[in-house]
Amino acid sequence: MAVSSRLGAAQDGLYGLLRTRQQLPGSPLRGVQLSLGWPADPQSEICSVAEQASSDQEWSSTGLQVASHEDEERLRLEVRILVRRSGSEFAPARDRALEIAGEVAAAVRADWTLGGAVADSTVVGTEMDGGADGEARYCGVTVRLEARAYLA
Repeated sequence: MAVSSRLGAAQDGLYGLLRTRQQLPGSPLRGVQLSLGWPADPQSEICSVAEQASSDQEWSSTGLQVASHEDEERLRLEVRILVRRSGSEFAPARDRALEIAGEVAAAVRADWTLGGAVADSTVVGTEMDGGADGEARYCGVTVRLEARAYLA
């Protein structure tokens, strides 16, 4: 069966890696609400493999007739983290969100194939924002990943 994209497999693979790491003793992901897509009932600590993803593909072939070909797909994924802490201080929410982001990066470094879904992947950036809602401070962190896969 021909595969037109590895986006879904990459999202599932990344989510599976995070679920596995959540079960490890002392994992920073313990108690964090993990989800594939933003949860319908968000809790105070969320780590979500984002629904939004994109890719580009490059076609290559050999011979006058296409004797063999392979598409290289370059994927872009995101993990979104939100931590909400009661009180007026930003630092506790920020520090916890960055700790969770660090665990996402560690998961990717430990298995850059995302459970066999892609040839390789890496964290390419992190974005952070924050705010308050009258009762608490929150910090949002987005971890951006790039991956490479081959479609035969």
